[in-house]
Amino acid sequence: MQNEFLIKPRQSTIFIGFMVVIIALVQPAYAQSSQSTSGTLEEIVVTATKRETALQETPIAISAFSKDYLDRGGVTDLRDLDLDVPSMFIAGDDGFGSFSTSIRGIGSLALGNGGEEGVGVYVDGVYQGKPYGNMFAFVDVERVEVLRGPQGTLYGRNATGGAINIITKTPGDEFTGRVDLSGTRFDGFRARAYTMFPLVEDKLSLKIAGAYHDRDGWTDNPLRNEDLNDREQQYLSAAANWTPGEDTQIILRGHYGETGSTVAYKNFLDGLPIDVNPSDFENFMENKFHGASITLQHEFERFTFISISGYLDGENRTFLDSDGSPAAEVEFRADKGFSFEQFSEEIRLVSTGPGRFQWTVGALFYFEDNNVFVPFDLPFIPLGFLFVSKGETEAYSGFVEGSYEFTDRLKFTAGVRYSSEQKDWQGCVGSYGDFDVDFTPSLCDNLFVPDDDSWDAVTPRFVVDFKVTDDVFLYASITRGFRSGGWNFTEATLPGVNNGFDPEFVWSYEGGLKSELFDRRLRFNIAGYYADYSKLQVRATDPVTALLNTKNAATAEIFGIEVETSFFPVSGLELHANASWLDATYKDFRFIQTTGLPVDHTGARLNRAPKWNVSLTGQYELIVPGWGTFIPRVEYRYISEIFHSEINQQPQGSEPFEIVNLRLRFEPEQGSWGVQAFVENVTDEQYRTHSFAPVLPTHAPATVSDPTIWGVEVSYDW
Repeated sequence: MQNEFLIKPRQSTIFIGFMVVIIALVQPAYAQSSQSTSGTLEEIVVTATKRETALQETPIAISAFSKDYLDRGGVTDLRDLDLDVPSMFIAGDDGFGSFSTSIRGIGSLALGNGGEEGVGVYVDGVYQGKPYGNMFAFVDVERVEVLRGPQGTLYGRNATGGAINIITKTPGDEFTGRVDLSGTRFDGFRARAYTMFPLVEDKLSLKIAGAYHDRDGWTDNPLRNEDLNDREQQYLSAAANWTPGEDTQIILRGHYGETGSTVAYKNFLDGLPIDVNPSDFENFMENKFHGASITLQHEFERFTFISISGYLDGENRTFLDSDGSPAAEVEFRADKGFSFEQFSEEIRLVSTGPGRFQWTVGALFYFEDNNVFVPFDLPFIPLGFLFVSKGETEAYSGFVEGSYEFTDRLKFTAGVRYSSEQKDWQGCVGSYGDFDVDFTPSLCDNLFVPDDDSWDAVTPRFVVDFKVTDDVFLYASITRGFRSGGWNFTEATLPGVNNGFDPEFVWSYEGGLKSELFDRRLRFNIAGYYADYSKLQVRATDPVTALLNTKNAATAEIFGIEVETSFFPVSGLELHANASWLDATYKDFRFIQTTGLPVDHTGARLNRAPKWNVSLTGQYELIVPGWGTFIPRVEYRYISEIFHSEINQQPQGSEPFEIVNLRLRFEPEQGSWGVQAFVENVTDEQYRTHSFAPVLPTHAPATVSDPTIWGVEVSYDW
């Protein structure tokens, strides 16, 4: 079967040609230092509170990273980011077209279009309703902000775990850009480039960015004479910045991308690493997405008006050998798979005038249409099941937040959001004998039964912060968040029976300290929190069908402590250490299985909630007169045991693992280019990134992390 979404040789030629054209446009430029060598911390400005604030004076547990930092650490998309964020874990292919992201133990349910994400992802202010386009290449990113914990007031629905803000570069009056090319083990090749330039001075400027990535697989499948676990990716974006008047700015953005990979599912009875994975059926996952947005900003005398209109669509194809064995026993065929289309409009008024009282007022409209079309084959019987569903969502919300400075050091903030949501749904589960003979998409034509539901929620936020000194900042907050309800596409909608699940709610209590000490050479931030979840949405495995369904656990409690430090002991030496301790358990999780047997998971740990998450990074800028700067960098990460299911048993999860990365970069004394050699996963340690419930007694399919990857990257800035 031809994989329509995979990148063709002609397409790769177009992308490489695109990079060459950009390089040809480059004029001689002076070298740009990507980081200061002064030995002090840089000031980071974030927009996490919907207005610009200094990172160290923002009363939220937040990690923020500049483009320079991301480039130095080899961060090319979201999958590379969790090394630097406490309590954040990004898993592998979940079999439903996405990569599960969790923060503080709360994240994606990985159940197609029937459920919602637990970590909201925003690209230039536009909420990404489904995860199929979230793993795009970081090419022209200006900054990434990761907000940990519920964000119900300013970010609304589906941010009970946290939110990730990806902010891309805005073109201006300067002609600037970057291109980098890299080659890696397994015949990997990556090209990324962007350029920004003015068309009309002080009026109109443009940006073009693109990326292409291709790497062969590292697992052999002798039954089909192919490699598995390869990676293919292409991405293209453009932006126009128009300033028709002194106080008005209009930014038009658009992006397009495709990702594809073949996947190896490891039998849990075998050990790691994978060298040979015999599979009778093709395994691949492909995503395709488009997006566009218009941001209008106008400055009034005492406030700023902001409008963000966003459109996004995406689709996924996934073919899986779900039994994880050479036998033709269970096959997952999502040929048309999962698809969605969304439109959103957010309007905000943000105060800018002087005074101790500052405020933000806003409203959001969100519409989504989604579809599921999945045949599930058991060819050895032969028997198959067809899962089809269609859904629509309309969501409205309004929010207000105000802060008052009682003194120059003491400030109180309060806000509230009201959300109203309507969902319409219809689902069907049909059956057929043999896929190649009896299957027809019309099997569900007369089996749909409509269902609908609506919810509303009030999510307040209260914060008090206090500047002990100019360098020490304390805060305490109380926040409520909620995640929308939905339906399982694996369950047929029945007349008069609601097969869906309810929204989840959380109250979160957090306190933190942020500090910069020793003449801004040491940054030490610590946050402690307690979150009380009611009707927590969790994935649970049906013992009869072995299918995953979302259920509402009664309650769950999450305690945690997070520490982030950056230290410049001497000029040129940079040290970072992040750590999190997480106690995330079901306080009450009992239900009746389809077999009629009661189940009690009370006291079990939540999925993807490791107790310990520790990362250490060190680099040194060694200046050699007459040559340039050598920058060796070491990265270390430790993750304690992780579970991928509510039963808390291995191998549905991962044992503790450690990852070590090494990098060496050279930047010449004269010129604006650089070269970097790197080895990722030096010790060749692999772990299960995602596990499925056993479809057969002897097989529990799982995806596994990459082995050692080494390579060289060359970059040029102008």
